[in-house]
Amino acid sequence: MTLQLNLEQAFSNEQALRDMIMTRKVCFDHDPFYVKTGAGHVVQIGFQLNLYAAFQDPAQLPLNDDAEHREILGDLQRLCRVFF
Repeated sequence: MTLQLNLEQAFSNEQALRDMIMTRKVCFDHDPFYVKTGAGHVVQIGFQLNLYAAFQDPAQLPLNDDAEHREILGDLQRLCRVFF
């Protein structure tokens, strides 16, 4: 089964998506997501996906008022649109 990417309103094409991922050094991890049922049982209903990206300068601190920080957040938000 091939997964089709929804690039509309996020990236002009798949290569632009790939370039952003490589430039920003995007990586991820995931954690299981659990809920407690009315009967008191804990069941996994999904997972939480955590996305990370890197500054060009690895010594840079992530300050909210920094232009590159805002650009990285915007790129990760565009990446999320591809998933949904």
